[in-house]
Amino acid sequence: MNTTSSRPLLGAVFILSVVICGAIGIWSVLAPDAVAGAANALTGFALTTLDWLFLMLCTSFVVLGAVLALGPYGCSR
Repeated sequence: MNTTSSRPLLGAVFILSVVICGAIGIWSVLAPDAVAGAANALTGFALTTLDWLFLMLCTSFVVLGAVLALGPYGCSR
């Protein structure tokens, strides 16, 4: 498997993730009330519009975490 061809894409994804997380972090420090309002609005939208999908996804992640923790991968070294 040639990993050199996928390396630039991985670097681009990492850099984009750092930029997005950094922008959200700076926004949170500069305007915490605006971030709280946006987070509440996004959560409210998800709960009213995508209620069953949102609930099933959250439940699936909890079940997946429990299966991984209690399964053979739970005590990986």
